[in-house]
Amino acid sequence: MKIIGATKEQLEAALAHVNEYFHDNITLNLDERKPQRGGVPVFMVTLGVKDSKEIGSSRRNGRQGQWKRLAHACWHAYGVFFDCLPAGTRVFTHSWITPGAKWVDFEVQRNPTLMASHACNCMEWNNGGVLPFPVNAS
Repeated sequence: MKIIGATKEQLEAALAHVNEYFHDNITLNLDERKPQRGGVPVFMVTLGVKDSKEIGSSRRNGRQGQWKRLAHACWHAYGVFFDCLPAGTRVFTHSWITPGAKWVDFEVQRNPTLMASHACNCMEWNNGGVLPFPVNAS
């Protein structure tokens, strides 16, 4: 994803906040790009995981109904990360996202249908609502 207007330090601070909820399992991959006019910072960013068995990792339906674990951060980790970015930051994934706006769920797999909010193990870790984000999209 492309993030415009946040500094490297602000992105790292957002990651630190995310890792408070995801057991320090989320990683940040930054690729700094040429600044925009006026010196506005631009980064290409991906969130990964240290351990795909831990909270915050994505997964997809595999063969014979088994989950295939991925080394990518899940929808919930990205949502918390976006919410921690400073006001005025612009984020582009498939469309422009405003930090702090309502999270939008989307389909990540067809046949069977799998929504991004369910393509992870966060529901297994939720333990009665202790996570500070929507585990199931509304």
